[in-house]
Amino acid sequence: MNAQAAGGRDGLILRAFRDRCIGSAQCALRAPELFGQDDDGVVVLLNPEPGGQALGAAIQAVSGCPVQALSLEAGQSGSGVKVSRTREPTPDGSLKGSPR
Repeated sequence: MNAQAAGGRDGLILRAFRDRCIGSAQCALRAPELFGQDDDGVVVLLNPEPGGQALGAAIQAVSGCPVQALSLEAGQSGSGVKVSRTREPTPDGSLKGSPR
């Protein structure tokens, strides 16, 4: 999976799964200090350290991604907070959390 990731000041890891991105720019609209787009319209992490007010914007961006191409997870020293709309395939090919 093609993902960008980096640890934040609050021990959080912000990830962008570029292979899932459809270029809707919802992340860049909600958190322009954290996300941009490349020449093809695919998400790019601009500031992967969502501390302070940027943390709230990161949560909104993750929640607002129409194709679940973003995640914000606690790192090793994090608080256990996990905000993610990504879904991973199960062995039978369905997606975790999706209706069967």
